[in-house]
Amino acid sequence: MEHFLQLDIVKFWSGYLSPERLVSFVQAIFLLTLGYLLARGMSRGVHRAARKRLKAQQAVVISRILFGFVMAIVLVSTLRQVGFDLSIFVGAAGVLTVAIGFASQISASNLISGVFLLMERPFEIGETIKIGATTGEVISIDLLSTKIRTFDNQLVRLPNETIIKTELANLTRLKTRRVDVVLEIELPATPEQVFQALRPIALNQPFLVENEPFFTVNGFCPGGFKVTFGVWVETKDYGAAVTVLYSNILSALQTAGITNNRATPTQYFPVNAA
Repeated sequence: MEHFLQLDIVKFWSGYLSPERLVSFVQAIFLLTLGYLLARGMSRGVHRAARKRLKAQQAVVISRILFGFVMAIVLVSTLRQVGFDLSIFVGAAGVLTVAIGFASQISASNLISGVFLLMERPFEIGETIKIGATTGEVISIDLLSTKIRTFDNQLVRLPNETIIKTELANLTRLKTRRVDVVLEIELPATPEQVFQALRPIALNQPFLVENEPFFTVNGFCPGGFKVTFGVWVETKDYGAAVTVLYSNILSALQTAGITNNRATPTQYFPVNAA
């Protein structure tokens, strides 16, 4: 029995792997490899050309659509080369369409949201954004999701639908930002004394782009009052300016004999200077 079974297996494989079929398989592998290289080369070429006239994310989307289109043609040609009957999909097309329809409701929502993001362009590749609890640099904008690299080097994937529905802050779109520092000042110091002590900081710092600082009294705290002192800097210098400003404020208050309970930078988001 075992002997006849072995003969049947040998007979099956010898018939299936005929010389003609082996040649078809080799040709299919060659066609698939050549098609992949062609699709990749065309995608890169289109991406380089599109970057000269379009935004970075638009060039990426166009190149990926072209790559997928070419690879779909290559796969169909490869399957036909090995003798695969594609007509079997015709009968199952209706069932497959219904199944895909149910399974792709979320994907379709993300896809539509991705199109709106490309049209509205609230951010671009390389910019720093804050959405929800995530802050980082945008490294990819795809049709279904957007990928962000956080400042501790984590990759975060955000569905485009989530981005559309959530409040978003672009931290690097504008050229300048204001660095605000909240201070709790002890009595008997007055707001005028605090302002006169801190104002020279805004006039003698290399990061600043406007001379007059922002100053306001926020309210009272135990034993004193709260003030906000802010200066305008270039966005690319924001992270470095926070450290310098914080140190200079403490030094200026100590020199003026003014006691502060706490000094905290508000809305501090680090920015990649590169």
